[in-house]
Amino acid sequence: VLDSQVSQVVDSSEVGNAAAAALVPILSVLNKFSIHSQAFRNKVKKHVFPPEAEEHFSFLRAEAELKPKRNMNPLDAPNDTIRGKLIKLMTWTEGHVKRFASELLWTICDENEKEFISRVGMGNGLPLLSSKGLFHL
Repeated sequence: VLDSQVSQVVDSSEVGNAAAAALVPILSVLNKFSIHSQAFRNKVKKHVFPPEAEEHFSFLRAEAELKPKRNMNPLDAPNDTIRGKLIKLMTWTEGHVKRFASELLWTICDENEKEFISRVGMGNGLPLLSSKGLFHL
């Protein structure tokens, strides 16, 4: 359901479409269940960040840590993947879509700032971190 709805929203040329409105409850429920159940969170995380992509992500993360500058872009988020599409929703024009996509990604990153920034990029992650008082602009 998540893949289908996210793809329908991201691939649509209409910004304020009904699919975006239908996506918010899905993101909200996934986030709430992920907050309250570690097992559920792990399943969602494996779906969004599949194990077969983790080796490549780990390599890119280790490489990025050697560089002095912060990564402004996600380390590994191809546009055609669910993670890439959720990250794209973090910059959506409708605030509620943006917030719920960001909150879900924050939760499945175990509310770890370093992991969150590595996965979504500094530019995408700053608004949420700032709203949580974890980064001051």
